[in-house]
Amino acid sequence: MNGTTLYINDESVIQMNTRLEGTWLAGYQQYDTGVNTSISTLPRQLRWSSIQAQIPEGGESSDTPNDLNEYESGPVDERFDLEAASEELDPEDLDNPWPYTFQMGDSVWIRTEGGNWYSGKVSSKSVKRGPTRQGEGLFYPVIFRRRIRKHFAPLNGEIKPDTPRTRTLLRQAGWL
Repeated sequence: MNGTTLYINDESVIQMNTRLEGTWLAGYQQYDTGVNTSISTLPRQLRWSSIQAQIPEGGESSDTPNDLNEYESGPVDERFDLEAASEELDPEDLDNPWPYTFQMGDSVWIRTEGGNWYSGKVSSKSVKRGPTRQGEGLFYPVIFRRRIRKHFAPLNGEIKPDTPRTRTLLRQAGWL
C-alpha cells in the first residue's frame, strides 16, 4: 500500500493504490489510526502511526504491507511551496528547451524561424514526432497571427505555455 494521510472531521482517510490480484485499484478507504487528529495539531503536522489496513476478504497480497512505519513531517508551509517549485521547473531563458505537454486549445507563445515571438493556440490533438535539439520529440500544431498554422517543438525551445513566468521572460526580452 502506498498513500498519503488526509484528515477530515477527526477521521483519517488515506488515498491509496493497492495491488490486488494483479490489478491496480485506486480509491479512498477509511482506517482507524488511533491517532489524535485534533484541529490544534492539523494540518500543521500530519502523522503516520501504525495504520492497520482493512483489506476485504482474502484480498490481501503478500507484497502489500499491513503496517506503515511511523512518520512525522514538518510544517506544511516549509514542505510545500508550490509556487517556488513551479518556478524551479520553468525555463530560465526563452530559448531554453522545456519538456512540456500541451493539450488542444492551450494558449501558447511560439518563436518563428525569424526569431519573433507570437501568441497562439494549440489547434489539434494530433502531434508529429521528429528530431529535436534533444533527440526525438513532439511537434504541436499551433495557429498564430489569426490564420498561420505551423508545428513547434518544446524541446527546441520554440513553444512555451502562456504562464506568468513565460510572460515575464517575454517582457524582459522586450517582446511585451
